[in-house]
Amino acid sequence: MAKIKRLRLADGEAMSMEESFLVHEYCQGVLIYNYAKEPLRIILERDYGIQLVNAKQVIRAIMASENFALELGLSKPEALLSIERVSFSQHAVPVEFLRIFYRSDRYSLYNELHS
Repeated sequence: MAKIKRLRLADGEAMSMEESFLVHEYCQGVLIYNYAKEPLRIILERDYGIQLVNAKQVIRAIMASENFALELGLSKPEALLSIERVSFSQHAVPVEFLRIFYRSDRYSLYNELHS
């Protein structure tokens, strides 16, 4: 398993923290890249032939741990929007488990639902 941890910024301020866990067997060497310059999704497709074509995810509200609060620039633990996602390749193989923690004061979830 390869783990990539990324702090996402907006206007120079922490917005979210992402932790990607990848099946290293499918993308050996994935930890050598600079993800501040290139998106993980592009690298997986270009260098490993992996297209993430669908995913299953769960969204919930959680309280930030003290460590996450510090990493996200919060003065105290606050509520976060947490997303856990399993992404599948074009061969229907699970390739990535992703955890995203969004600051609730900087992010809102918007959906359009159609019948």
